[in-house]
Amino acid sequence: MADLVDIPVTHNGVTMHAVAVGAGPPVLLVHGFAQSHLTWRANFDALAAHYRVLAVDLPGFGASTKVALDGLEAFGDTLLRLLDREHLDSAHVVGHSYGGLVALGLALHRPARVRSLTVLGPAGLGPTVTDFREQIALACTPAEIKAAIRRAFRDPDRFNAAIDGFVQGQLAYRAQPGVMELLAELSRCSDAWMANVEARVEELKMPMLVLWGAEDGATPASQAERVRGLPNAEVHLFPGAGHAAQVEAAEAFNAKLLSFLDAQSGN
Repeated sequence: MADLVDIPVTHNGVTMHAVAVGAGPPVLLVHGFAQSHLTWRANFDALAAHYRVLAVDLPGFGASTKVALDGLEAFGDTLLRLLDREHLDSAHVVGHSYGGLVALGLALHRPARVRSLTVLGPAGLGPTVTDFREQIALACTPAEIKAAIRRAFRDPDRFNAAIDGFVQGQLAYRAQPGVMELLAELSRCSDAWMANVEARVEELKMPMLVLWGAEDGATPASQAERVRGLPNAEVHLFPGAGHAAQVEAAEAFNAKLLSFLDAQSGN
């Protein structure tokens, strides 16, 4: 994996950790619930060969301040501070799962800052998701964390070594003061945030790529139908992949995302 440069961004007393790699048009990567920038480790090299990649640890997660922000606009404002720090008027924004919800919220809140929007298995395109978010939020033993992580994959046995590493990272994360409480708080708030975004999807006018693992066991791929008729939206499903298609179908994911970004960037 290419060397990542650390970028700390502080806004309203909250420090958000981010990393940067590559050169070219900016691409902002936003991870899912209880994850970090490392969820994109299988994608950095392919993207950084053509783009300036910025990947965040959202507030509350990873190496960022452990705080539960009080709304999608607050998450979006923190992401905008990163763009400001990098002197960027806008960026291509890519969000996975809960990060897809944050990305959708940012695109609604400040559309001029979003050149294009890509979401993978996002929350926010349907009224409900499965109990996966609650399972992730409440897991506190190694067995519970492993069971939750394995649900992200269609074929988890292919990733046992990586999953064991994820479990150890999650145990260390959840042992930090206040983390279990903030996970529970963000989980409770998310339904209202998703409903608000789902009701406003037609307001999004920037180019959109909506990606899904066809066998997603966390967020139903059927929710992609919510945007299939929009003239600015392209929908693509990855056969045989689950919720973490950026890992499980990394080569196909990278190729599809790069093709979309190239089209928007004139490459």
